[in-house]
Amino acid sequence: MAELREEKYRVSNEAQMDEKLLELLVNEDMDEMFVQMRLGFFDRTNINKKFSECGEQMLYEIFYEYGTNYAHAFWGAIRESTMLICDNPSHDYHAVPDYDKKQNLKSIDADCTMIMKKVFSQIAEYIDLPEFYLNKHQTLGEE
Repeated sequence: MAELREEKYRVSNEAQMDEKLLELLVNEDMDEMFVQMRLGFFDRTNINKKFSECGEQMLYEIFYEYGTNYAHAFWGAIRESTMLICDNPSHDYHAVPDYDKKQNLKSIDADCTMIMKKVFSQIAEYIDLPEFYLNKHQTLGEE
């Protein structure tokens, strides 16, 4: 959230994450400025270094960090996918369990398309991809 808040990066409106919802969840029980937390769970420098080497630091700091919460079932991801947030400011944006399964998370299709385009671009720097292949996949997700 810090990188998004500081406008270090911009995320497409079609991206899976909802910045407003993240703000609510991050500060729900206690304002984040009072919480000491460590975000590194794996050999962070190794993974981070790989993203950095190919010039994709944003993918690491925004998309990898966020997606990891779902892959490892961290509490934030569980809360985001199983709780409904009341959008009434006078109710202090309280959360209630989604008993009726009304929660619909945003699609990850746009994120997958964006990452696939980056993968094709990286591969194309090392090998010559056929022109028809590049043209076919450059428009991926733009239909």
